[in-house]
Formats: sequence, C-alpha cells, structure tokens
Amino acid sequence: MGPLTPEAGERRLRLKARAVGRERVPLEEASGRVSGATVRSPIALPAFDNSAVDGYAVAGGRAARRQLVGQVYAGDPAWGALGPDQAVFVATGATVPPDAGVARQEDVTVEGQAVVFRRLPAPGDNVRRAGRELRVGATVLQGGERLGPGQMALLRSLGVASLSVRRRVTVTVLSVGSELRESGRSSRGLVRNTNGPWLAQQLSALGCLVAQRTLGDDEAQFLSELSRSLATSDLVLSTGGASRGPRDFVRRSGEALGLMPLIDGVGMRPGQPLQAFLAERVLWIALPGNPLATAIGFDRLVRPTLATMERRASEARAERARLAASLGQNRAPVVRYLPASAAIREGRLEVTPAASVDSGAVSALRALGAWIRLEPGQAALAEGSEVAVWLRGAIGP
Repeated sequence: MGPLTPEAGERRLRLKARAVGRERVPLEEASGRVSGATVRSPIALPAFDNSAVDGYAVAGGRAARRQLVGQVYAGDPAWGALGPDQAVFVATGATVPPDAGVARQEDVTVEGQAVVFRRLPAPGDNVRRAGRELRVGATVLQGGERLGPGQMALLRSLGVASLSVRRRVTVTVLSVGSELRESGRSSRGLVRNTNGPWLAQQLSALGCLVAQRTLGDDEAQFLSELSRSLATSDLVLSTGGASRGPRDFVRRSGEALGLMPLIDGVGMRPGQPLQAFLAERVLWIALPGNPLATAIGFDRLVRPTLATMERRASEARAERARLAASLGQNRAPVVRYLPASAAIREGRLEVTPAASVDSGAVSALRALGAWIRLEPGQAALAEGSEVAVWLRGAIGP
C-alpha cells in the first residue's frame, strides 16, 4: 500500500466511518449537539395575530376620530371585536382584535379618551399574521444540523421539549513520546505536550467526549492502551510514532492487533507519515508528531471523518482565496499545505501565510484559520494571486 492523495485518504476514511447512534434528550441538553432527525413545527409562528408596532387598532368604519376603549399589552388576553367608532391601544407583540389594522402611535393624536387618526389603517396594517413565519408542519430543523444558539432559540419558541440528537462521539487521544512533558520546567531534549491538548480542545469544540493519555516510547504499554481505547471509543487518534524509525511502532502495533490497514502515508507535507487502521468498526488514525503535521492531519482528514460519523456536513472544506503575501515555489513532489490566517476582506476570502511554516512551528497554530494548498512543483505566487485553500470552518462572527 503506497501513499494516498489527501482526497483518496479522506474518501477511504469516510467510507469506513461508522455513524454514531441517536438518543432523545431534553431541549436544555441539546445545545451544541447534532440533530438526529428532521423536526417539523408543532405550531404556527406567530401563533396568533399580533401587532408589529406600539399603536392604535381599529376595525371598519370611516371616522377619523374614535373612542379609546382600552389597551392591550403583550401577554394580555385577546380583545374582542371593535365597533366602527372604537379604537384600542396595542403594544408591540400584543394580540390584535379581529379584522383590525394598527396605526403607529406617532401617527395619531390622543385627546383624552379620543384618538384622532391622520390616516386610518387598513385591515392587516402593521399586523404580524399567525403562521406568517412558519406554518404547522413546516421543517424547522434538518437531520445532521448543529444545534447552535439560533436553532435553540427557534425550538424554544415552538415549545419543543425534547428531540433526537446524535450521540456524542467518544474519542481517545494517545500522545506518544518519551520527550513529552505535561508541565514543569523545560530542559534539554524535553518538550511540553502540545499535540494532545490541542487535539482535545478541537474535539471538544466539535462536541466530542474526549479522553487523553500521554505515553512514553514503551511499545508494550502503547499496545495495551491502544487495545483498551479501541474497545471503549468510537475513534482513536494518536500523535507521534507514525514514521519508520526504530521507536516508531504504529505500524507494528496495527499488525500485532490484526487491524485492517487503511492508509499508509498521505501524499502531503506536512503529515506524510499519517496512517490509519480499522478495528472491526472503530477507526484508529495515527497522526505524525510534529505540531503542524498533527494539525493538518486533523483538519484535512479527521474533521471530515467526524462529520460522517455524525451524519452532518463537514465544517472543513476546499475553497478559493486571495493570497495576502507572496509565496515561493513548492519544490516538493507532493501537495504542500501552509498554515494561514483567514479573513473576509472586501467581500472575498483572504489568507495570510503564517510567519513560520516549518512542521514543528507551534506558533503557526495561534491564528490558524486555513491551509494554503500548493500542488507538486507549483510555481511561486505573487501577492493577490488566487489560491486553493482548505478552510477549517466558518470565518468571522
């Protein structure tokens, strides 16, 4: 098995990714989850005719001067039918009498218990009709849709008490390397573990349940932890040990456990040593240990795989963008991904390469929003050129 293109690697993983099951939860526990089924509106929205303004309602008649017979505020019982010489004050959101129209309060003159209209409103003026926004049975949520604040607000307004959501994906992250330290003073030859916590934070932001373990270079210990993780997780990610050195035992571990090899290298830099295996229906994706190799492996292959597991659209996707700084030639024989910040400027997506793009550059993660894609042997690019990018997710608020 030789290296795959990033596209082929993504397809292979998504083909083998198992969808997580569904469960029904109270609405207050659904925020951030992924909808497991289509939701249709149980009521009309608005549920009743209500006023769009603070003003005075009339129904029928031609007299510009009307007797003020009452007032209705939001939450008050509905007012009955109005006579042709009557008017009632209605606040924004309050129920409107039958067949009424509403004049803005600044368009009338109030004289004691009389209201003088400069222009009589027609029936329906400044009235939000019942069902104008949503009718009973209208689709309000698609299966596979992430439940953000907007979706939650809509469901609350409809009185939805519970709904079907995808079970949270359980992911175990194994950080490999005797040089890794979680905290404490640094010393020569030792580094603080950044890959594991970075992966855990990305996964948590996507709604996953994450367990982390930091291991040394003990192959037997790794094999034991990997076996346990495959038995208790929906997905296992490891970082480090994926190359071909004496202490790189990812490949041997897959063989020892009898796992099906899916990927043995990806034609991209950084991230070329990435491997993946299948244990019955659980995926193990072994990411290389350099920080940017871990990051591009996660963004380019793991994000789409997680989306498939939750039966939703992937937030990571291919786009075109304007280059905010010049770039040199890609002399590598494979695709090159460069970390970049991303922003919308003058209505267009614009990317700025990170100051340091070496695969070990942790600083490039600080403002990472996209990856600039350079084809093998691609010529140098001038500032303002259009480039292919792999966008990590939404840009801006």
